[in-house]
Amino acid sequence: MRRLSGFLVAVVFLGLFTTPAAAQDDEWQNKWYWGAQGGAYLFSTPTLDNEMAFEVGWHWLITAERGDNATSAISDGTATGQTVSFTRGRRLQAEIYAFPVDGPLQIYAGGGFLINYISNAQPVGTFATAQAEQAVLEAIDEVSTKAFFSITGGAQWRMGRWALFGTYQFIPEGRDFLISSTQHAITGGLRYALAAANQDVTTNR
Repeated sequence: MRRLSGFLVAVVFLGLFTTPAAAQDDEWQNKWYWGAQGGAYLFSTPTLDNEMAFEVGWHWLITAERGDNATSAISDGTATGQTVSFTRGRRLQAEIYAFPVDGPLQIYAGGGFLINYISNAQPVGTFATAQAEQAVLEAIDEVSTKAFFSITGGAQWRMGRWALFGTYQFIPEGRDFLISSTQHAITGGLRYALAAANQDVTTNR
């Protein structure tokens, strides 16, 4: 923990005293960045503690001034409940970041809204009747998707139109979802400013 705290302090210090990038040919403001990332996803369920899965994804960043098998449990009217198995999840999210430093090394922080979807949850075990199985499948469907708020912080190192970045995302605990704990995502990747986010229009008379 002390090493991590020291690293974060060093990142903030370097970001605050990095040479401004206003004179660079490719400014970071008003750009469409396309990026890809990979990292670790940490969570718990009613049947598992401190699980870690690997995740990959892609994103857009617009600037202006697959994992291990996991299980959970749902209520099925019995004392023990119904065990549920899943291996894949998806997140669709939109966030807003603030970049307080205009330099090659930039720290940023923000938050937003996301939809978390467990895509292949299935009940574990057998059922006495088809009606009982259908009831459990419907219950699983109700707790496989949930909307959350998120808080994110990170840093990026810009090299012309390229940016190497790392982020940490915190997702609070939610009710009626297969992942019952707070969620943590630590990712890193690469962004490229493919195009400008705005266009200047000039006319001649």
